[in-house]
Amino acid sequence: ARRHEEYEISVSITDVDAAVPQHTAVDAYYQRQPVSLYRPDNRVAHALPPALSTDACSLRAGKPRPVLSVHFRVRDDGALIASPRIARETICSQAQLTYTEANALLEDRAPPRDMLERSTVRSSDVVAWRALWPVFGAVLRRWMARVPALQLQGADAAHRAVEFLMIKANEHVARALMTA
Repeated sequence: ARRHEEYEISVSITDVDAAVPQHTAVDAYYQRQPVSLYRPDNRVAHALPPALSTDACSLRAGKPRPVLSVHFRVRDDGALIASPRIARETICSQAQLTYTEANALLEDRAPPRDMLERSTVRSSDVVAWRALWPVFGAVLRRWMARVPALQLQGADAAHRAVEFLMIKANEHVARALMTA
């Protein structure tokens, strides 16, 4: 039997509780519309006012932000090694990519020059990401095969990856909340 490589895939979302004080007008608004909707045409219906949704609660490149993360430990064949770990933490994104930019990386095309200029992503990071994409793809295909309705037909690779990982992360957060 061959030895499998192990990886960690992390899904992080802004910890809105850290930025929005409870019992304020913004909190009341957020309670009525608690999710942002990201459309394939790159339009967004934000859950928070622009000052928060595009700055303080945005995972902007090079800016430390409080997040809620779900960490999946997986093998290169897609098998989960352990139960996902959920953590409140601070991360600093290397880049804030558009779906077009992410697809360029996923399809092994050169990223737009301005993407490298406006992020902390180094060329060596791009090479490493491209090398890991087949593993990441295998993990996603294995997970998605279990739930055919979630295969997101017609969406490009970046949309499929983001949507599916968000569903997977939400599934594990819901399980954790139910057992808490």
